[in-house]
Amino acid sequence: MSKKLSARIATVLATATMALSMQTALNAAAAPPKRPIYTNPETGEVMRPICDITQNDIVYSLYEGNVAHVKSGKDASGTVQIPNAIYADGTYYVVTAIEYEAFKDNANITSVDMQYASGITGIADSAFWNCSNLVTVALPKNMEIHDNFNTVFYNCDSLREFTSRYPNHYNVIDGVIYNEDNTEIIKYPSAKTGETFTLNDGISVRFNAFQNLKYLKNIIVPEQITESNATEVLNRCSNIISGIQGTSFTVNGIDPFVYSEDDSEEPQIVPVFQDGIYETFQNYTNISDYYAKRYAAYIAKKYVDMENDNEMVRALKLHNWLCNHVQYDPVVKKILDNNEVYTGDEKNHCDASAFLHYEKASDEYPEAGFYTVCDGYSRAYSLLLNAAGVCCEAVDGDPNGGKYGHAWNVVKLYAYDNDPTNDRCYYVDTTWDDKDQGWKYDFFMCSTNPDDFDHSKDFINWRIYTKHSNGQLTEIPYKTYSIKRLGDINEDGFVTGADLKVLEDYMNGSYLTDVQKANADLNFDGVIENTDVDILSEYVYSRIGDVNGDGIVNEADHLSLNNYIEIGIHRMAKYMKIAADVNMDGNIDEADLDAIGSMYGQTRENDRTLIRQSFFERCLDKLLQSFPEELRK
Repeated sequence: MSKKLSARIATVLATATMALSMQTALNAAAAPPKRPIYTNPETGEVMRPICDITQNDIVYSLYEGNVAHVKSGKDASGTVQIPNAIYADGTYYVVTAIEYEAFKDNANITSVDMQYASGITGIADSAFWNCSNLVTVALPKNMEIHDNFNTVFYNCDSLREFTSRYPNHYNVIDGVIYNEDNTEIIKYPSAKTGETFTLNDGISVRFNAFQNLKYLKNIIVPEQITESNATEVLNRCSNIISGIQGTSFTVNGIDPFVYSEDDSEEPQIVPVFQDGIYETFQNYTNISDYYAKRYAAYIAKKYVDMENDNEMVRALKLHNWLCNHVQYDPVVKKILDNNEVYTGDEKNHCDASAFLHYEKASDEYPEAGFYTVCDGYSRAYSLLLNAAGVCCEAVDGDPNGGKYGHAWNVVKLYAYDNDPTNDRCYYVDTTWDDKDQGWKYDFFMCSTNPDDFDHSKDFINWRIYTKHSNGQLTEIPYKTYSIKRLGDINEDGFVTGADLKVLEDYMNGSYLTDVQKANADLNFDGVIENTDVDILSEYVYSRIGDVNGDGIVNEADHLSLNNYIEIGIHRMAKYMKIAADVNMDGNIDEADLDAIGSMYGQTRENDRTLIRQSFFERCLDKLLQSFPEELRK
């Protein structure tokens, strides 16, 4: 083969390889990630991409038909100028669109000028999403407003003003984008100066048109606010109120909410707005959630003694308040009882639900009051406990093996001795404790082991889900801490004198596991001390030896104990086993018969209701006696 022929073949192969590479590049350009298929607005034909080029830190996609799109401006900074056309390889390409997420998360651009790009007819969703330092935007005159236009400049919190030269399909008035006939507000700049905005008659507001507002606080409406029209006014203003940041807003200069500076007085709703707030609060979560937080702070301050109440007492007080304050929504309950599909509603699924979802008496709601569902219970309990200085997270999971079908709380009690190994996590389910006939504490401070919590094992699919999560819990240890086991230090299922002996041995230097320590911390102060011994001693010695529970230890108790041990004439109730283990060794046997005689004549409690109470029940009932009446059953 001649050298000329070899060179010729090599050239052909190189050309073919280059062509193949170019075709591969074109194929890659034809289907980039997230890029939709674009059509010619005049012919409707699909536009085929040619290649991408970069000019002035802006990446443009070139299409057949001499069309260009802004594909990416992630490297741009300062003022961005979008031209009417770009020049490449001897051809002008008219810029007709800003593509999806083109400038998203670019914190370096401060201004965008598209006013001379008259060919731009569309700005895609999220094109300038989270451009946090973008201040001014000059819009192209032929831009068309699409349904999701609120996402184009979403989270542009420094945006002060929109401008436009001779707009065609929309209008810009005082820096705000309106639709073509000025009947709808499309986008209000988040950082537009001025605290007051006038909402004229006949003007509607698109969802998220007002978002993360820095300065706007007061809305002026033409009519005078009365109780009969307050709901209508709030509904009309809700898409503005939803964007207001901070603590409050006013309508015609009236603040619907009144707070005390130190949360010592109950937050109030101005009477003229009360019904309207109850009906519309879910439409402006920033404001209503703030009210819920302040109301939780007020309740915590009113009922919790921060100096003397330990964390468990605080948790119990606020558990009781919540169960007394709110009821489960009967409309939702009916749906669930009938196995119908419940898709959720905003009134029951936000932080303010338990504080603001108020219903008047009706056929659906038997009595006037506050209502919510498990989501609202758990969010409210989290707010209440965190306001009281107790670590609490709202979590959810599905008892049927799916995901996120029920909500409850995890409470963490910190050890007062600052030893993290003595910190304890518990589950609390205020929803399941709040019964129609009155609340209980069946699901108060239960074990984080799903089997012990009395929920399904599938509850291990939990997650912390509220935005006010304090971040102190990242994973829940599945140890068998449970207030129901309080006093059962030897973990045999009973609280007897045997537990007292174990506790006394520990005070003399013996070993207890973490779980046993939790069961032995009878006053919930995070340490095991003589006070705990005294509490358990009082309980045990109030019963020991009085096997038949008549209030005195005598021959009759010896006979009852003998029948149980030797004849097996009857089963012994759990609550009597405390009395029957006379020598406190954990067994009921002949040794107890021998020991009981020395107790003859000693008096014991004879209140049958008290005798039947477990140590857990007795402990909580004693606490309840010291609570204000509104925190009792």
